[in-house]
Amino acid sequence: MAKKVKSDIGILINEFSKMDKMQILLDIYKNGFFSCKYSNDKFIELRESDLDIDYLPIDDYISMEKENILLILNTSRNNDLIIKGLVRDLSRNIQQLRKELGFNPTEILSCVYISNISKEEIIHLKKHHEDIKNLVRVKDVNFSEIIDNRFSYKTINIDGKEIRIFIH
Repeated sequence: MAKKVKSDIGILINEFSKMDKMQILLDIYKNGFFSCKYSNDKFIELRESDLDIDYLPIDDYISMEKENILLILNTSRNNDLIIKGLVRDLSRNIQQLRKELGFNPTEILSCVYISNISKEEIIHLKKHHEDIKNLVRVKDVNFSEIIDNRFSYKTINIDGKEIRIFIH
């Protein structure tokens, strides 16, 4: 392509950078070429083989291409994903505590106490109250910001935060 435009390559690149890349790709797909006007009286037909097509995803996305299939995934964590992860982590740790304390795995226990969590986390976790009850086999789940000194809690670490759990 550079041989075709010779000394005008800078002008072509400048004009090309201003164009809608998706429209260019659509034209190449439909017609087999894109007619690029880069000066008042100068045109060049660009074909797929003239272009190096690459995908650079925006922040919080990753992309992969294989066999003409492009996959773009959002990698950001939203509040819903964070809370679902917290529910899984809490449930796993509570199940481990049940095992450590020697409880029968099929026995439904009275209550699990989860302390040292924020008001916001409590609000979101309450939406998963039934899920947690079923996952850890208890009749009730009690969430609290403050630690109740009546209980001998186990301290767990989830995402760098110390959370206290007690089960009976």
